[in-house]
Amino acid sequence: MASTKNNQPAGTKTAFPQSIEPMLATLVNKPFDDDEWMYEVKWDGYRALAFLNKGQVTIKSRNDKSFDEKFYAIHEELKKWKINAVVDGEIIVANKEGMADFGQLQNWRSEADGNLVFYVFDILWLNGVSLMQLPLVERRAILESNMPLSNSILLSKSVETSGIDFFKSAEKINLEGIMAKKKNSIYIPGSRSKDWLKIKTESRQEVVIGGYTKNEGSSKLFSSLL
Repeated sequence: MASTKNNQPAGTKTAFPQSIEPMLATLVNKPFDDDEWMYEVKWDGYRALAFLNKGQVTIKSRNDKSFDEKFYAIHEELKKWKINAVVDGEIIVANKEGMADFGQLQNWRSEADGNLVFYVFDILWLNGVSLMQLPLVERRAILESNMPLSNSILLSKSVETSGIDFFKSAEKINLEGIMAKKKNSIYIPGSRSKDWLKIKTESRQEVVIGGYTKNEGSSKLFSSLL
């Protein structure tokens, strides 16, 4: 891991960022094997960036909306993490098997509605230094060494293995899919990069549509099917 003389990670000195547009992945059809890539679980949740600085915490959605009140349990847990950093991850509701349940997440109002987990997979800024120009493997090492002891703020594990085998395992346990990320990729805010790829599993089920819901103020004909 690259570092400066005082053990701070190498990077660009910057002020604490108030907002960062998340880097996005490109959808591809098939998994692959390549030693220059690492693989992660594709979590079925809400993308979220957490901004932690001098005891103040803000959680923002992919569209720069606040998640502080909506997911207050994660917000309160993040306050316990004594770090000045910006981290990227996914908020999910974990069912009894530890799998993400997106339906429960959409309907989450309190702890009675399910166990919220914030899976963190990247770190973008730390102690006055932007890490976005560092290779992913270095950012991951910095993130792992700074994770808190928590049951709801967890590291989203990455593996260096066969992407094809990892995808087959994801299919067997009904995960939404996997992520493939180039080990030397830098973090480019707002970019839909081909250095980050998402490969979805194809789970099919016949269902009866019994109704639909609508969101106020939306131009969409419906927001979800029942």
